[in-house]
Amino acid sequence: MYSPNGIQTPVPVPYERCERSKDKDNEDVTVFKLRTNPANDDSPTYDLRALTFKSGTVEEYIMWKRDLTKIMVGQRVTDPAGKYAMTRRLLDGDALAAFDRAAERMGNETNAHYTSTMQELAKHVFPAHALVLQRQWFRRYMRKPGKHKMREYCARINEINAMLVEFPPAFDANQRINEDEMKDLLEFSIPWQWRIEMVKQAFRPVEHTIPEVMEFCERQEIAEAVQDAVNMANKKAGQQGQSFKRKAAAMDGSASKGQSRTNKHKQKGKCASFNDSKGRDGCRLHPDTTTHTTAECRTVSKQIDNMKGVYDAQSRGYNAKRQKFNKKSDNKPKAPGGDLHILMDQVESIRARIEKELKQQQQEGGKRKRDENVQEEARKAPKPVVQPESEMDTYNDELEQLTLSDVHESDLEDLEPLSEEEFEA
Repeated sequence: MYSPNGIQTPVPVPYERCERSKDKDNEDVTVFKLRTNPANDDSPTYDLRALTFKSGTVEEYIMWKRDLTKIMVGQRVTDPAGKYAMTRRLLDGDALAAFDRAAERMGNETNAHYTSTMQELAKHVFPAHALVLQRQWFRRYMRKPGKHKMREYCARINEINAMLVEFPPAFDANQRINEDEMKDLLEFSIPWQWRIEMVKQAFRPVEHTIPEVMEFCERQEIAEAVQDAVNMANKKAGQQGQSFKRKAAAMDGSASKGQSRTNKHKQKGKCASFNDSKGRDGCRLHPDTTTHTTAECRTVSKQIDNMKGVYDAQSRGYNAKRQKFNKKSDNKPKAPGGDLHILMDQVESIRARIEKELKQQQQEGGKRKRDENVQEEARKAPKPVVQPESEMDTYNDELEQLTLSDVHESDLEDLEPLSEEEFEA
C-alpha cells in the first residue's frame, strides 16, 4: 500500500499470498494424527503438519492459529489444561514469551482466560491500527492485477476479507466488509474498459450479486482474449502481405533490368537447375544444383583462370619467336619484286664476283687478250629479265650455261640456301 506522499506503507495482509513450507525435515514442523470424526474412535485418521510459530507476519499467525484449531478439534482437546499445553507446544521464542505473560496476567487456566490470552497474543503479533490499515487498503489501493484472472482475484479478496475476523480489537465478523460495499470496491478495482462496458450495457453492480459481477468481468476477459487473437492474426497477415509486396517489387525490379541471367543477387536455393530450366538457368557444369549459376560457379571460374594463364604463356613464346624471325628477315636484302627478284640479285652478285676474279687472273697471267674477250662476252651477255611462268624453262636453260668453275669457294659459302617456302614460290 502507498500513502499519498509516495512512501510505501506496509499492509497487514497484502494481496500476494504468503507461502508456508511444511517440509518434514524441518525441525519446526510437527506431525499430528487427527480423526475425521473426533466423536467416533473408529473413524479414519489423517496426518496434519503444523509449523511452530516464533514470529512472523499477520497472515502467518492467522494460518498457524487455524492449524492449532484443527489439531484441537481432531484430537478432541476441549479442557483448558489441554488447550494451554497444545498451544505452548506449537509456540516458541518471542511468541511463547508473550503467551506466557498474558496467561500469567489472566490467572487461572480456564476456557475464558484461554480466549483472552490468545487475543493478547494477537495484539502482540499484529501491528498497531491493523484493522484500519487493512480496510483502507480495500478502499484505496485494491486493484486487479493484469496477470490474474477475475475468479482468482475475487477468491483472494474474499480470503483477506475473512481474515478480518482475527484482527484486533473486536475479533468478530462485524469487522469484515459487507457484500454491498464489496461490490462497490470490486467495481472500482477492475480495468476502465470493463467499467465502460458496464455503462454501455447498463450493468450496475449494486443491483447484482458478487458472483454475477464476477461473471460479467469474466465475459470481458474472454472478449479481450478473442480481440487479441484477431489483432495478432491481422498483424501477422499484414506482415505477410508486406513481405509478399516486397518480394513482388523485387521481382518486378529484376525483370525491368533485363532479367539478367547472372543471378548475382539470388539467394541460396532460389535458382532453377540447368536441367529443369533447359539451359536457361542454373550451372552447366553442375546441372542439378539450384544454389548457383554458371557465371557464379567457382569450379568454372578456376578452370578459366588456369586456361588463361596457359594461353598467355603460349602467346608470349609465340610473339618472341615471331619477333626473332622478323629481325632476322629484316637483315636480308629485299627486292620489290618478291623471291624471284632476290634470286636475280644473287645471280648479279655472282656475275660481279666472276668478273672481278677474271680481271685478277688477266693481270697476273698476262693473258690480256683473253681477258678482254671474256669481258666483252660478259658485257654482251643479256641482262636477266623477269619472265612469266611460261618462260621459266628457257631461263633455266640459259642459267645452266653459266659455269661456276672459276668462282672462289668463299663466294659459294656466302650464298644462303633458299628456304622451303622460297623454293616452292
